[in-house]
Amino acid sequence: MPGYDYSLAGAYAITICVKDRECALGSIRDHRFIGNDLARIVNACWIDLPAHYDGIALDAFVIMPNHVHGIVLIDDARQLS
Repeated sequence: MPGYDYSLAGAYAITICVKDRECALGSIRDHRFIGNDLARIVNACWIDLPAHYDGIALDAFVIMPNHVHGIVLIDDARQLS
């Protein structure tokens, strides 16, 4: 959002897309997501984020075939630097 100070504490919804929106993280079969090895790596990295950044907590997270959505809670943005 133009002009917004993203250094403020709060809840941030993020979306990360795979390059060229390639379905590199898995596929949909019978209306269900089937993740592959890369999706498992993405999941492990997500879970590990608080070990690398003080002052954050994780909320909802979902992996899709070509992107991921997550919510990061920043308790004290001054600790992130």
